[in-house]
Amino acid sequence: MALTSYAQRFRVLETQQTFYEPPREATLRRWRAGVPPAFEFTVKAWQLITP
Repeated sequence: MALTSYAQRFRVLETQQTFYEPPREATLRRWRAGVPPAFEFTVKAWQLITP
């Protein structure tokens, strides 16, 4: 999995997917399960709520 590999090299990931469509809860849980507890995600606000 690319996310697991990325988490081994970095401590933070910014995702832009959230700008286009809010992810499903199952997707968020999968992301969280694929990284160490201290790993952080930053997400862009959904485009319909940003000016």
